[in-house]
Amino acid sequence: MALIVVMFCMKYLILIILTVFFSSKTFTIEANDFTNKKVKFKSVNINNDTNFIEVNISSYLSKPNHTKTMPAVILLHGCTGLGKNKYQHSWKSLKQHAKILNANQYVTLILDSHGSRKISYEKALRKSCNLNALGFYERTGDVYGAVKFLQSKDYINKDKIIVFGQSQGAMVVLNSLNSANYNDKYKIAAGISYYPHCAYPNIPDSLYAPIILFTGGKDNVTPEKLCINYVNNMKNKSESIFIPKIISYENGHHAFDYLSLGQLYRTSIGTIAPNRKITKKTREEYFIFLNNLFSN
Repeated sequence: MALIVVMFCMKYLILIILTVFFSSKTFTIEANDFTNKKVKFKSVNINNDTNFIEVNISSYLSKPNHTKTMPAVILLHGCTGLGKNKYQHSWKSLKQHAKILNANQYVTLILDSHGSRKISYEKALRKSCNLNALGFYERTGDVYGAVKFLQSKDYINKDKIIVFGQSQGAMVVLNSLNSANYNDKYKIAAGISYYPHCAYPNIPDSLYAPIILFTGGKDNVTPEKLCINYVNNMKNKSESIFIPKIISYENGHHAFDYLSLGQLYRTSIGTIAPNRKITKKTREEYFIFLNNLFSN
């Protein structure tokens, strides 16, 4: 009799485990094969700025082998550029994010904003990674050009286009979701922002879509305190419909998802260091964020 009870209980436990597993949304954080295709599109003068110069933006498109319409993620490099052919740490990091997004049925588009404007790594260090912010404000037009490009593809779900950025690219994410830039023709569904500088001139005080921010407690390039203050000020003073969700990692340095760095480096603009554990956690968090957003 006791054996029968034990077997019944085991069968019941297995049934519960299987029910929980198959009823919950799952995602993989393992990369799949990545095949990128170089494409070009024109940046968009979203604010009708008379000084805006349209540029052909080189980018790298990758999509899962799937027949249904899919969401898409636009990926943006930091202030030193994409570095596809030199240094390559930004390229390798964004490519790894793209591989994992592809494995979860997201189309990806990695933009080369600086390269498309002939801004070299050395020039970017001198003129973009400081208050001069060379090329920074123009990059919002790159994002909307990417949205327009993706909307032209029949395999894209036009209501599920996300923008993702690192450092200066993360600041471009904030600019792109500025309520003042809202355009019903080129809508962005959400933003993912890795260690942005949250006290730059004209930072938005109102956002038209949800956004998640990842910051590091040891970041001395873009200190997380600035983002904490930014979010708190928005909560207290702003009429923004969407308040950024901020997730802080105590041991995170700047560029913690640049895993190809291999070690800590002290640079002219601050300390950078990879952290595999934190990177994995952020990926889990952004998939939870997106799954919750698109399941509603």
